[in-house]
Amino acid sequence: MTVLIVDDDREDIELFTDALQAADPQVICCAATNGLDALKLITAMPVKPDMIFLDSNMPGLSGRQVMEEIQTDPILAAIPLVAWSTVWAPIKENHMKLLGADQCLTKPSSFTQLCDDVAELLKTHNCAA
Repeated sequence: MTVLIVDDDREDIELFTDALQAADPQVICCAATNGLDALKLITAMPVKPDMIFLDSNMPGLSGRQVMEEIQTDPILAAIPLVAWSTVWAPIKENHMKLLGADQCLTKPSSFTQLCDDVAELLKTHNCAA
């Protein structure tokens, strides 16, 4: 299983990668630190990721814009996409779901909670080993 993590905060990428590895040691993590690099990486990948975790608040190409691009490609649009953010306003969360996010995850304050959230998301989307 391959997961793409898109976040402009390298520490969040590292924590998220660790949480994914704790949930499923077989998972392969790819990362991009901005929306433009994420789209280039997805396009270049011979095998598309099984799931994408996308920070909704990034400078440059925002999470929303990346989602809009993903939705233009039927193959990419079929990939489960989890938008994540430090804080969600209900209207923003609804907007992200309308754009194609399967779920919206609030970045938890503890690593244990992040591990639990990630394990549940993998299970929900039948991606767990």
